[in-house]
Amino acid sequence: MTQSILVKMEDKNFKFLRHTEVKEVVIANGGTVSGEVDLEDYTAVAVMMPAAFTGTAITFQASDVSGGTFYEVTDGAGAAVSVVVSNEEIISITEAKKEALAPLRFIKLVSGSTEGAERTLKL
Repeated sequence: MTQSILVKMEDKNFKFLRHTEVKEVVIANGGTVSGEVDLEDYTAVAVMMPAAFTGTAITFQASDVSGGTFYEVTDGAGAAVSVVVSNEEIISITEAKKEALAPLRFIKLVSGSTEGAERTLKL
């Protein structure tokens, strides 16, 4: 799930308008890394997990160009940016992790374990 927030002033009251777009990524059977997703003009705010998922955490890789070399995304302390996940859940991404991912355009999701079947995740 991705989201951007627009603020509009109406009669001295703020009215919040929300535009949401869901982007899907697939991790292949026997794989750990998804295809890339382009987050231009969007911020990843949550991950929707499929009914079956082998890994218990997701980390992220990023590149500055589509099809380029992808590198592990780390925080200021050098730790991998990760999200603990469970089957059939929508996991909100914390503000600190959103900030780490916000400047990145092309990302991939990485399962902590080899997936036993093709898995589709939604951002």
